[in-house]
Amino acid sequence: MKRTTFSEELAQLEARLSVLKKLKARFPLLEKAESDSGLEYLYTKEVNTLVVHVEIGYSCSCCAESTVFAKPYLEADGMKVFSNPWYFTVGQGSAVLEEVTPWKGWEARLRSCNIPEIVIQKVQAFFETHKPSICED
Repeated sequence: MKRTTFSEELAQLEARLSVLKKLKARFPLLEKAESDSGLEYLYTKEVNTLVVHVEIGYSCSCCAESTVFAKPYLEADGMKVFSNPWYFTVGQGSAVLEEVTPWKGWEARLRSCNIPEIVIQKVQAFFETHKPSICED
C-alpha cells in the first residue's frame, strides 16, 4: 500500500482545484452531480453539441434486467465533462447475459438535447452488439 504524505495530498488537491477553476472559466454553467454509487460527474449544457464520447452502463451492476444509461461527454483539461442531462436512459437489460432492448424514442431524446450524431451512432453500435437473440423453432 502506497502512503501519501499530507504535502503530496495537498498538492493533488491544489492541482485538481486548478483544473476545476479552468473548466468553470471555460464553461460557466458547469455543475457537479453525484451518482447513487458516489461517482462525481461534471456536466453542463454548454458541451451538448460538442460531446464525442459516451459511457454506456447499467443502473445496477448486479441485476441483469437493469436500465441502460448513455452518458455523453467530452474530455477537457484531462477531465470528462458530461452533457446536461448527464445521462440518458436508453434501454433495458435482460435476464439473458449481454442482451439489451433499446427503449423507443431514445434517439429523439438525445437529439432534442442537441447531442451529436456521432454519439447516437456509438449508442446504436452498442445495441447492435447486444441484440436480443431470436429463437427459431
